[in-house]
Amino acid sequence: MCAPNSEFLNEQLSVIRAETLFAEFLVEHNLPLACSDHAGKLFRKMFPDSAVAAKYGSARTKTACIVEWLADFDAKRIVCAMKNGPFAMATDGSNDIGAVKLYPICVRYFDAQLGKVMCVMQSLQECTEASTGENIFRILDNFMSSHNIPWQNCLERIKG
Repeated sequence: MCAPNSEFLNEQLSVIRAETLFAEFLVEHNLPLACSDHAGKLFRKMFPDSAVAAKYGSARTKTACIVEWLADFDAKRIVCAMKNGPFAMATDGSNDIGAVKLYPICVRYFDAQLGKVMCVMQSLQECTEASTGENIFRILDNFMSSHNIPWQNCLERIKG
């Protein structure tokens, strides 16, 4: 079996990079993934001499998979930062009428790769029980224990 040449691999990586960057663009600007159904045709018209544009092939389904993979990758990076360093965590329940309340878990931590403090929504948890302090803590505790994150890394607010 012959190994693919490096020019072919570089071109393939360039296409993957373009597809990933466009998926990130859609998420960053809160655009529907359906926009990706039209992107390949648009890029080929805009850049007719581009080999990358000619091979761009990320419509809605592939773009959704890329976004899901990126979200999972980021969630794992954030959990790793929470396991290895200090962070702050907060949540607040939804006020939706119904049996299920949603509790976003927001985390503030230092991202060493980016060199800055990040504030992100790490996950969105459901609660079907009463919104008591005990049940809300149970949501946070279940999140922490399911990811093996030590509570001692969670900073407490010191009142001054």
